Amino acid sequence: MHKTTATKALPRAGYHFSRQDINCLSAGRVLLCALLVLSMCQRGLSQDKGSKPGEISSLFREEILQASQKMHWRGERLNEDTLYSLALTGMSWEIAWGREHPFSLAWGDYSRAPRLNGQAGKNDQEFIAEVKRTFDRRDYRRAVDTASSHFTLEQIGCETTLKEAVGKSLLALGQPEQAFPVFAAPFDPGLTFGSTAALNRRFREQALEAAARAGLKREMAVISISLLLEPGEDGAGVDASRVNSLEKMGVDIDRLILGILECPERLRGLPAYTYVAADLLAWRASPRLFPVLLRLSQSPDPYLRSRAVLGLGITAYQHRAADPTNWLQKVLTFPLLDRGVSSSQRKLLDKELKDALTNDHYRVRVAGIIALSLIGDEQESAAMERLMKDRTYVLLAPNGENDKIRHLFFPIRSAASAGLSRFGTEVAPGGGRLSGRELEKEKRGGKDATHDSRGLRKEVVSQLQLSPLDVPVPLAPEPTPSAHRER
Repeated sequence: MHKTTATKALPRAGYHFSRQDINCLSAGRVLLCALLVLSMCQRGLSQDKGSKPGEISSLFREEILQASQKMHWRGERLNEDTLYSLALTGMSWEIAWGREHPFSLAWGDYSRAPRLNGQAGKNDQEFIAEVKRTFDRRDYRRAVDTASSHFTLEQIGCETTLKEAVGKSLLALGQPEQAFPVFAAPFDPGLTFGSTAALNRRFREQALEAAARAGLKREMAVISISLLLEPGEDGAGVDASRVNSLEKMGVDIDRLILGILECPERLRGLPAYTYVAADLLAWRASPRLFPVLLRLSQSPDPYLRSRAVLGLGITAYQHRAADPTNWLQKVLTFPLLDRGVSSSQRKLLDKELKDALTNDHYRVRVAGIIALSLIGDEQESAAMERLMKDRTYVLLAPNGENDKIRHLFFPIRSAASAGLSRFGTEVAPGGGRLSGRELEKEKRGGKDATHDSRGLRKEVVSQLQLSPLDVPVPLAPEPTPSAHRER
């Protein structure tokens, strides 16, 4: 799909104004008329009386049936879970999503957006400032009228100041259906300063608010899923409230996860969220998912395998009356239920843990240690004591690469130290924020695994933190221009 202007990004209306149509309308009504047509089309496609469990497939039935065709897929037959995931993430039909970075709105180009009545655009800055001033004065009707008198819908959706001022004005005026396509249109990252990822998150959140207030149920599901799979925040964990709201809509989270994990690597879009799907699988670990976790633990990808091993340990977690207060927070960022596994599952788990603890990738070994500590067998503390001798380290730059200070992190020793604390043994793992001679002294005799990317995927755009011991994987950056573009 050729993405050149914001017209292509506006959601699913299947309609755009010709130049003749625009010339027939007064300038002050172009925006509202366009948005009205868009919202009417959306209501016909998206509104549904029921989003109860079991009804979401009906809401997305056509998209599920057409997903393979819309993706122009020519490979093996996609399974039902993957088709479900393609439809509910919008990968197969949501034209607001970027091609290079799936859940991104940061691909617009203001310079290529059509202008209103052939205007040259010399006074754009002046009118943008006027829209902002009127919005700040809470004169919402005037802000919308001023914007629609001087800019096309495509320009408003693309320029971030206009986008926010007009979108919020429409919400304040009680017109969420008209606000939705403004927030959901791609914006031009070259016309703004600051974090593109933060802007992308904010506009998706605002689009979600507009969709919820307008009752656009498909859009609510798709954008909520995008925010779950790609929160757009460093160190973000699983948003349990978002999971709950999606389940109330009728979204089958487990099916969504499996559809991503099972999709072919050559498929566009979904593979970028393979790691975050593994994060969610581990977070949702339960005896019912034990076979899936066991199968994933055989993956040659060290990240996928580590999450599967962690999930197996979470499934087998057992609380002990003697556990120190807040011990669990040292290894996980979320609370657990005491479930336990059957004797046959325990035998399979023990074999996986034995293999994980001797794996040559530190991510898998760390997951094995955490899983071992979660099971709670005190006799296993001897294995953790041996692992305290491991000198594998990772160097992180807490203040940026230009700063000489580095966070020296021993992942294996830190995991073993946290595990041993459950059984009353406190051992410092070493490391910390160091520089110069102190850093070199602490590193001596260790194995640097900072850039160990063996077996890891390169197209990953998101991950979720499940443990304080997690080491982030390199993520594909949000596409941004090399310099701030002038209008």
